[in-house]
Amino acid sequence: MSEHLLELLETANREVPRFLKLAATLVENPSGPVELKKLSDRLGQIGKQFAVNSANQPQDSATQAALAEYRKHLEKLLPAVQSLRASLLARRARLEAQSSHLRAARLWAAGYHQTL
Repeated sequence: MSEHLLELLETANREVPRFLKLAATLVENPSGPVELKKLSDRLGQIGKQFAVNSANQPQDSATQAALAEYRKHLEKLLPAVQSLRASLLARRARLEAQSSHLRAARLWAAGYHQTL
């Protein structure tokens, strides 16, 4: 495996636990989308690098250990992402309801002003 993949795995292994700690607050946190994008980009880089290096190539012990840790992090990440998705969908529904309410209020106000 390449040294680049090992570096990416080690970086992801530091970032994913930090993301898991932040996951509960990401929905309301203004930097939440930025944090999600950074994590998504990092996971995408690892996936691409892993695809470049075939699974048949021998792995050194450091890469094997980093990959095992990465897999454990991904297993922990899945429920956090599912929970975050549910929270974001609920927030979207609330925002859409508020937007609908504001449109109705605006239409009422426009109608009211026309009757004056």
